Amino acid sequence: MFIILAISTVKVGDLTGPEMRVPTRVATPDTAMGDIDSRPQVLLNGEVPSEPALSKHEEDALVRESTAAMPDWTAKFFRQLLNFFENLPEPGKNNRAGGKVEEQLIAMCVTCVEYLCTAMSEELFDTNLKRLFDYAASTVRTNTVKSVGALVGCFTRSNATKTFDLFFPLCARNIRAELAGGASSVRTTSTSNPESGDLVLHWYCSLLIGACSHVGESVRSTVET
Repeated sequence: MFIILAISTVKVGDLTGPEMRVPTRVATPDTAMGDIDSRPQVLLNGEVPSEPALSKHEEDALVRESTAAMPDWTAKFFRQLLNFFENLPEPGKNNRAGGKVEEQLIAMCVTCVEYLCTAMSEELFDTNLKRLFDYAASTVRTNTVKSVGALVGCFTRSNATKTFDLFFPLCARNIRAELAGGASSVRTTSTSNPESGDLVLHWYCSLLIGACSHVGESVRSTVET
């Protein structure tokens, strides 16, 4: 909940890169004094700070430098999130990964990722989308089928074209291969207990569902090409 509130109104990105740098101004006595707030600085306890006030240019530089940790933070966030999903209980009754507590945690995590995808800069979005793609292309787990598909849906809602173009070829290729290999060939009347041999098919179907959410006309343009 804290992360959702913290990033709901800000942009998450690294402002220290070369493309984000601003020209350095040459400080003169007039501009240096003009950048500093002439009003007396008073702390909450009523005391006057002993250190001199920073100019607005110095404040901007400190804020910009503080964003350098954002790429590492988002990478750690997604690693821990995927690790959490991997440690969920195996699907049980009604194909649920755990009880009500686990379901609430999963829903909260997915909501958090949805806000984060909207707040991330284009560079961070591309990096973490590729990170999720590499994980989805190399991992198949019973207890994370729905959760990882929901994560793909979060990226799709933020940038449908980019996410769909990346995931659709992977999903289409593997779904065709699984069907050709006999997946989904065993008849069953159960809708909550899938056959173990169909796990890979269900994995890529879940990814495809997430990649198709809110995708719009990108489906037609991608399929036509």
